Amino acid sequence: MITEPFGADNGATTHSGIMHFAIHVIDRFGHLSQRENTVHAVNEMALLLQHLEHMTFTTEPYPPLPRLNVGSVLSGRGEHYLSEPPYVPDICTIVIDVHSSLARPLKAGRPAYSAN
Repeated sequence: MITEPFGADNGATTHSGIMHFAIHVIDRFGHLSQRENTVHAVNEMALLLQHLEHMTFTTEPYPPLPRLNVGSVLSGRGEHYLSEPPYVPDICTIVIDVHSSLARPLKAGRPAYSAN
């Protein structure tokens, strides 16, 4: 029984699955005064987010599935995501939620992406 997005007083039934995963961009940090020697992880992730926005799925017979949502974006410096504004962040992570039909395998068109 699924009450989303209809509310607790309404329900719908479907055979669906959920997949959660994270994507990390790890680059090179440095002080803002030497930005030319860094690679800005947030800017690189922004490029990937644009590709995800336009990604299409195939073989799904039940609209409105599948649905992809980027639910969180974390960024900073180092594995603990330190937040220090004078430093260019070297790590950016997005957490993704995909709802899909289990009736057929989920296949996505693979957008070309390169950080270079």
